[in-house]
Amino acid sequence: MLIAFFSTIWASVFYRVLQSIVREFNAVMANKNIPARFGPIEVSLKGLMILLGLLLAFRIIALHLNQTDLFFDEAQYWLWGKEPDFGYYSKPPVLGWIIGAVTFLSGSDSPFIIRLVSPVLHTFTSLFIFLAGRELYCERTGFWAAITFATLPAVSLSSTLISTDVPLLLFWSAALYAFALLMRSIDLQASVFLGLALGLGLMSKYAMVFFVFCAGLYFLFENRTMGWRLLTSKAIIVIAGLAFLILLPNIIWNLNNGLATLSHTADNANWGASMFHPLRMLEFFLAQFGVFGPILFATLLAVLWRHFKGEAKHKDHRALLWFSVPIILVIMSQAFLSRAHANWAATAYPAASILVVSVFLRRGPWWLYQVSLALHVVLMVMVSLAAIYAPRIDLPGRADPYYRVLGWQDFANVTSARFREGGYGSILTDRRVVTAELIYYLGDPNITVYAWQAGPRPRNHYEMTRPFTNESKEPVLYVSTKKASQKLLGQFRESRFITQGGVAASPKKSRPIYFYSLSGYKGKNDE
Repeated sequence: MLIAFFSTIWASVFYRVLQSIVREFNAVMANKNIPARFGPIEVSLKGLMILLGLLLAFRIIALHLNQTDLFFDEAQYWLWGKEPDFGYYSKPPVLGWIIGAVTFLSGSDSPFIIRLVSPVLHTFTSLFIFLAGRELYCERTGFWAAITFATLPAVSLSSTLISTDVPLLLFWSAALYAFALLMRSIDLQASVFLGLALGLGLMSKYAMVFFVFCAGLYFLFENRTMGWRLLTSKAIIVIAGLAFLILLPNIIWNLNNGLATLSHTADNANWGASMFHPLRMLEFFLAQFGVFGPILFATLLAVLWRHFKGEAKHKDHRALLWFSVPIILVIMSQAFLSRAHANWAATAYPAASILVVSVFLRRGPWWLYQVSLALHVVLMVMVSLAAIYAPRIDLPGRADPYYRVLGWQDFANVTSARFREGGYGSILTDRRVVTAELIYYLGDPNITVYAWQAGPRPRNHYEMTRPFTNESKEPVLYVSTKKASQKLLGQFRESRFITQGGVAASPKKSRPIYFYSLSGYKGKNDE
């Protein structure tokens, strides 16, 4: 209750500061003698830094109090940081490098330190959105766009964990700012900046390629003059050259590792499975109202409708549409053909944040924007509190979003005790989830965890980097959340079921745990 009380106090202080800025802003908007490009002093970079500082402080405190265990993807990113390379099975390396640097400099591998990267980078992303909005429109547009993005429901949720979307959005927003500069003047400085942002974005997540796709559509359908000037200038050589040089180590890594990351990206698209899923497409579309916020996404759709009717006259409005809507449409198509997660269209929302704010400032109604902002601040506090009280939250069935991030420390403790009691040489798992969580929460370099590769090629990072082989230490403690398959047990000359148990993963739900003792691995030659 004390945490909830202080969270309420913080939200009240934050919103009072925001209200004072809004009141001053409204007064300026009512003064017809003030030019449209100038706003009040409070709506400035200094005022933005104060508000973003308050947001960051709240999120850091909430992270420190967060009671959830690392999600298995987060545990995997942590391991990447311990094993620096130019690429990994599922993603390019930038997030691993960042986490590795942060944990090394802090001397801590705690979930708090690992996740701290997220709210800090989101703060810098908001600053780039401010710069892009200011360049395209005016300072007050950049100000409110930055606040809008920083308080988006998706960003509030993302700030409680760490994912590859976090650095991707940072470099995407930096590229958007550089592109805005190039729209005014094609010069060397902006070209270098854009090349760096594209390269680092691609080294964060391949979804950065959508930026090139959106820019191409913009040049083709909206601004062929700029496209031709850019393509026939030295700037394009600088942009493409820098981006390629930064990405080159990852390309070489992929070539040396059987194009592992590219293959995983293709597998993620899942085009080999059954196709045409209109309900999945609808589900993805509706999820965007939660990602961007219901009022803001509805506004984006309204702007798109006006564009189709030929009423969107502002050239920067149309430019921002090309850097947002095509991404959503592509991922909707992916959802229709196979599947898509709600966050896959995340790169649409830096540009969309600037666009909807500009529309509200010029056409209104401003009160509706304030309602949206208030709603998002309330949701941000609720998301943070939910992570703090997660072990006490009891939701029915599969509705519990915290089931997957609770109980893993206890799972590892039970496994560690069983390992030491039985005098085993190593641990074997056949699920990426279990492998990731055990490697992180066992916290003992003397306990080797191997991944079982059932198919002809690795299916994840662990099967590629630590597969079980003839040289693996025996006897083996097999650990899983389900019964071992007879096919797996048949690969060993001796197999013995030890016990079945469970660890609490919510007030009423437990995570099953199965133990087997295995020895005498037959090896692939005997299969």
